[in-house]
Amino acid sequence: MRIGILINDVTAVGGVERVVTNTANKFHSILGHEVEIISVFTNKNDRPSFNIDEGVQIKYINRNITTNKENKFSKYSSIIKKIHQIIEDRKYDLVLCNSISLVLIALIIKKFAVPRKVSFKIVAWEHSQFDNVSEKFKQLRNIIYRFIDGVVTLTEQDKALFNKINSNTRCIYNMNPFISTTRANLNAKKVIAVGRLEEEKGFDMLIEAFSIVNKEYPDWVLNIYGEGSQRDFLERNINDKNLQNYIKLNNFTNNIIDNYVESSIFVLSSRTESFGMVLVEAMSNGLACISFDCKVGPREIIKNNTDGLLVEPNNIEELASKIINLINDSKLRNSLAENAMLKAKLFSTETIMSEWDYFLSEMK
Repeated sequence: MRIGILINDVTAVGGVERVVTNTANKFHSILGHEVEIISVFTNKNDRPSFNIDEGVQIKYINRNITTNKENKFSKYSSIIKKIHQIIEDRKYDLVLCNSISLVLIALIIKKFAVPRKVSFKIVAWEHSQFDNVSEKFKQLRNIIYRFIDGVVTLTEQDKALFNKINSNTRCIYNMNPFISTTRANLNAKKVIAVGRLEEEKGFDMLIEAFSIVNKEYPDWVLNIYGEGSQRDFLERNINDKNLQNYIKLNNFTNNIIDNYVESSIFVLSSRTESFGMVLVEAMSNGLACISFDCKVGPREIIKNNTDGLLVEPNNIEELASKIINLINDSKLRNSLAENAMLKAKLFSTETIMSEWDYFLSEMK
């Protein structure tokens, strides 16, 4: 099968970009499909942030034009024409779209393109939870998703909601891209968090919680890894609390596995999540994990008090209390970490690719 994967910006640093590139690689190397990524925008480096196999091609629509609000989809007509030309030239069997806007573009090309229509299947690959879009986009989605060939969601909860719009909706979890041969050092006095430095990731709440932890356990440190628009805000927050020796904001790294195994506790402090891939990564590396019990996502990964701890959303005091519990109880740390490694196997490459293989075979 020849597959085209439409994405806003494959050069961006984020969970979607990592999942898309990793999945594209496995579509080619494991399932044997011919795969190309079509990136509408690109950064100045013109390079993807994550590794791409040689067998996976990338086609850029607008080189050196980033996805900021000023120019995002400002040349809609030009974008449609360029994507149409690529789809016609490459004759994809399936176009996998990573946003509502890209689904709309693919549908316009399929139904209304001139001088002739092109024949291909369209699947929406949802990376956000069902309600995490504006009302305008919800209305658009409710209309156009009825005319596409399928929807893939990240959680069973979202599957039930999307199924009301498109009956060919499947839940396929993100696969864990890391194969760890080293287990986390559960004696290390380090807490780790990973994600974009944006409001929805809740690092401001994590810093507040850790300020409580620090009063009792000043020998523990918190390392946060990521990039984003809130870096300066978070740095000021840390400095205002005089925690600069205890909380570090570290740059994004492709070698995050090294940092996982040097830590003992992982915290996901998001206000909202679509899935929580970093949680699976941490579990597979044998960390004791704590997460806010977001509306969707973490509750499908963690079984509370068995392979991780779930905390009432946005409850900073409870989050601090759970971190302190794990610091105090090495036996609990080890038990949660052991069970977490077993749970992470449900998200292995082999398991998830098998589910994709079955779904794609139905698209032929």
